[in-house]
Amino acid sequence: CADEYAVGVTNGKITDPGEYQDAYGFAVVARKYADRLEGTSSEPLQMELKLLVDMWPSEGPVVTDSATPLSTIAAQVARVKLELSTL
Repeated sequence: CADEYAVGVTNGKITDPGEYQDAYGFAVVARKYADRLEGTSSEPLQMELKLLVDMWPSEGPVVTDSATPLSTIAAQVARVKLELSTL
């Protein structure tokens, strides 16, 4: 997700809409898989993935003048990975 985002967004501007949309798709699919997990141990992962998906506009991966900074996306992906490591 972060790698695709890094290709799609440069200095806060969407430079490759396809890669920007791919990053969103990876986040959404990961969230859907996490939502299928049962038990309270998966709740932190589900929350972190929700926060990641929420970093795109509410309409989805639409072209916008102010994309979330890559550093913010990368930090959130790191939180997702940390929660994955606890499962």
